Amino acid sequence: INQSVQVLNDGFRQTGISFNLIGWEYHQHGDYANARRPMDMKGWLRYGDYKTMNVYSLKRLQGKWLMGDTYFPTDLHRAPSGSRYYIADGIMIMADTLAGGTYKDYSKGVNLIHEAGHWFGLYHTFEGGCASQPNDFVADTPPSNGPNWKCDESRHTCGDQPEHDAIHNYMDYSPDECKWEFTPGQIDRMRLQYAVYR
Repeated sequence: INQSVQVLNDGFRQTGISFNLIGWEYHQHGDYANARRPMDMKGWLRYGDYKTMNVYSLKRLQGKWLMGDTYFPTDLHRAPSGSRYYIADGIMIMADTLAGGTYKDYSKGVNLIHEAGHWFGLYHTFEGGCASQPNDFVADTPPSNGPNWKCDESRHTCGDQPEHDAIHNYMDYSPDECKWEFTPGQIDRMRLQYAVYR
């Protein structure tokens, strides 16, 4: 757990955002471990206010290839305690993708950085495909026609765009070893989303 928090802080260092581990709990529950009743689980385990990022490390998530699931921030009165948005908030993540995990190509803990990006309001870099708008609502991330699953720096899926796909961006699906950056525009968006919605 501490190693995962360190990886998270390393990934966010360039943003000026840091994370402190307030605490952790270990629970065994078949339905919760497999994300079959996520709202029940989150309602039972939720800690802190809407500014507190809760991370639920699970054996598996429902859905083929799903390694994480995160709710975006909402402006519904900053999600008052007990509301559906307050309970749903947080990150569900496959345990094997955390630092030291065993999930092929995704075991260095970078998936938690990706999911934290969603928690701060970032979309995937490939959102909207090659369309110039609305894509990911960040001007300095080049569009991409779908997720990237390899470390291919020559990948250029939107031929009419001057830039190659952002395979090194935390908000793509590249393997962990390929991802190491947020753009300045993404950093600005995260800070703004947090200030306004959290």
